[in-house]
Amino acid sequence: MKAARTSRSLIHPLICALAATVAMPVCGCASDAAPTPGSTAPTTPAAPRVLAYLRSIGGSRTVAGQHNKEPNSTPAAATDRVAAIAGRRPALWSGDFLFVAGSVEPANRWTMVYEAKREWDAGALVNLMFHACPPTQPEPCEWEGGVKSTLTDVQWTDLVTEGGALNSAWKQRLDVIAVYLQYLKDNGVEVLWRPHHEMNQGVFWWGGRPGTGGTARLFQISHDYLVKGKGLTNLIWVWDVQDFWTSPGLASPGS
Repeated sequence: MKAARTSRSLIHPLICALAATVAMPVCGCASDAAPTPGSTAPTTPAAPRVLAYLRSIGGSRTVAGQHNKEPNSTPAAATDRVAAIAGRRPALWSGDFLFVAGSVEPANRWTMVYEAKREWDAGALVNLMFHACPPTQPEPCEWEGGVKSTLTDVQWTDLVTEGGALNSAWKQRLDVIAVYLQYLKDNGVEVLWRPHHEMNQGVFWWGGRPGTGGTARLFQISHDYLVKGKGLTNLIWVWDVQDFWTSPGLASPGS
């Protein structure tokens, strides 16, 4: 990661306000050309440079970023547009594993993940999020009635209970995503990882549930499965509340 790129000024209204997030740090490092899916490039573990850099500029500078939404077949379209307008690329590139047909297929997700590596190698910070289909539905799913849906209390309890059918279904979905995250780890890419984002509202199936068995518990389950179970220590876990205060009980995911 080249620190020079992260000094860019604000060039687009959509900013990843990293200073307002709560991160659970783990680590990563860097490499070069992207191999074919499934192959790896060895790296040497390093200190979490992304967190160190963000802490070093705290209170003095802002990282400007651009999110790239669907389709994953063109994972830098929005970033490229900003660069064309501003004459330089945003310091943070953001992508999404998504939920919709045309983006969730392995070929399209690999295209997005390869772009994440290219952006990292060019000096950008990398943010990845996951507008996930609910574990009650297969991929792909719809926005309305899919990502924007509600689990019953019984379904939610099953989801956050070890051995539950929905708990197992969610971990199987994480198994799929872990392959891509492992490729990034093998190539030294540190990822600001934002699953279950904007969880202080109840619009998404994962959000709006305070308490020890609520949304924070799902975040912890996902964290432990990917970090302790899969060894994905290149992820910097971002607890990303939306910009209103509807659920004070969701201010932190706990430890």
